[in-house]
Amino acid sequence: MIYLDYNATTPLAPEVLEVMLPYFREEFGNPSSIHSFGQRAKAALYDARERVASLIGASPNEILFTSGGTEADNLAILGVLEAAVEHNPDEPLAYYNLISTYEKMKRFTEADQTRERLKQRFASRRPAEPKDK
Repeated sequence: MIYLDYNATTPLAPEVLEVMLPYFREEFGNPSSIHSFGQRAKAALYDARERVASLIGASPNEILFTSGGTEADNLAILGVLEAAVEHNPDEPLAYYNLISTYEKMKRFTEADQTRERLKQRFASRRPAEPKDK
């Protein structure tokens, strides 16, 4: 079988798995917690930030890890909007562009919500899908 859905998930490289196994098994603390499990996880997270930063010539405080694509996309959009305001604080056009982008995003969200409501409403009218035997 050939796997073609790398947008959804990707296989883990063996060397990454080897480095991560202790954090899957023993060092699984919440890095925001003050207990020893959390503090060890926090130290490991900071070490990972330092390693990634050194690979790309960045500062560790510029490295953010996200839980997935949607969170990363939202963070990127917010970063672009914030940068536009910072670079053009007195430019009325910048604010207009931000508001315009926000309104477009809002319409897409509303369209997605409407589409989802319609799918739910008409789901009961669809013929049942055949079950695997």
